[in-house]
Amino acid sequence: MDGSSSEEEEPDSQGSYSPSEDSEEHMSEDEMSAAEAAVNTFVGHAAGWAQANAQRITAAYNSDGGWELWLELELYLWLRANSNLSVSRQARSYAGAGARQRADLLLDNEVIVELKAETSAEKPHAFAARVDKDREKVDAIEEPSGSEESEGESEGGTPAVVVAFVVDEATAGEMVKLGGFLRRKTPAVDIFFEHTS
Repeated sequence: MDGSSSEEEEPDSQGSYSPSEDSEEHMSEDEMSAAEAAVNTFVGHAAGWAQANAQRITAAYNSDGGWELWLELELYLWLRANSNLSVSRQARSYAGAGARQRADLLLDNEVIVELKAETSAEKPHAFAARVDKDREKVDAIEEPSGSEESEGESEGGTPAVVVAFVVDEATAGEMVKLGGFLRRKTPAVDIFFEHTS
């Protein structure tokens, strides 16, 4: 995919991804929380999976019915085989946006991951709107009452990340317009992600 963004990612020596020097969100490894480190490791592995599966992604992108569920399962299996992250699927429900939700993936029993995968039939603005809706959903996450996370914490909330897989360049442009997302490019797909807590 072509195009540029001031918030593109650069790999570190361990293959994880952190904001580039010109990103407002740049921080040293010492300043990075465990949740942010898990997200960056996840994005690095997602990029590795995407590079290894470029032809399959193209086929999935052009298939009827979307490919989010396939993406979720593929990333789950890839992470279990290739990373030191603890990962589970649909394992944790959380309150937010007025309803009970289940995380697509859960990293290290802490970080909620919501995935979005663009389809060929989707208009660029429609996909961006779906991603923005997920952003609102994770921004509204409430800690479960009585949970260890909610006891003794005075700031922040449940760490979460929205991760969007974009194939079309026009859709990538719509994602950039949303603002706040970091971007990791691969030959088959651009991965946009936003940390929340």
